[in-house]
Amino acid sequence: MLNFFKKQDLPTIKFLLGRGVDQESTNLWNTLGNMYPVIPASTNLPEWWSKLGKSYLNEQDFTEYPTAKRCPGMYDLMRAGYIIPAWSDFEFVLGSGMDIKYKMSPILEKFKDPPFHIHRPEQTSGCPMHSNDTGPILKLMSPWYIDMPKDYSIFLIEPTYAQANDYSILPGIMDPAIERAPNKEINVFIRLNKPDKVIKINAGDPLIHIIPFKRQSFKFECRLPNNEEKSFFNVLQNKPFSKILRGIQDMPAKLAENRFKDNKNYNVQKQRRNET
Repeated sequence: MLNFFKKQDLPTIKFLLGRGVDQESTNLWNTLGNMYPVIPASTNLPEWWSKLGKSYLNEQDFTEYPTAKRCPGMYDLMRAGYIIPAWSDFEFVLGSGMDIKYKMSPILEKFKDPPFHIHRPEQTSGCPMHSNDTGPILKLMSPWYIDMPKDYSIFLIEPTYAQANDYSILPGIMDPAIERAPNKEINVFIRLNKPDKVIKINAGDPLIHIIPFKRQSFKFECRLPNNEEKSFFNVLQNKPFSKILRGIQDMPAKLAENRFKDNKNYNVQKQRRNET
């Protein structure tokens, strides 16, 4: 029997090649993007995470404790959205005079102009991120355009649990559905954190983490809870203490109980036909 209540089609996020001011630069960008394509974050989990066990033995009290593998927040964040890997090797040195020296790979040297810009600290004057002599901000142009439906936007953040602290990726929010080139271009803003040190980014390293979300307005409240809310939270806080735990094996399975599983697939390959 055909079900007339058809399931709504899923939104599509598109990462598209084709950047460049002329055919030569477009060909270079396309080559780089094809060598290092965008990938779903769930398929690019950090190696340390894959090796991490679910528990560890504390040598001081000889008690077994859970590791971050049981943290639903980390679990979901690392699997959300998409990873854009570095499309080339990069080397940067932030000098003591706040000048930036760089070394490009041979393919990047083929561009007529360096495929990055420098944003002076004056553009964000007063921002606390400049308090540690971090100097200018690098704007790396990537090979990628992005497109998605108008009700959706993207978070651009650093791959928090897959990146060393030699540099930071500056976060932001973008609306790719707006039909202007700056809204379609994916650029990466980098702060160099360690002066007088060669900071290396290797081709294929996770460089920026993109998480799509549907825009929604909210009402806002900030107040003391009413009696009904107090009772509700009191039960939530005290219910775990009504159980006798003999070890980590008796602890609740946080990933099963502390997170929703629905609508967290960022790589749906095929929708089933809505038939019975």
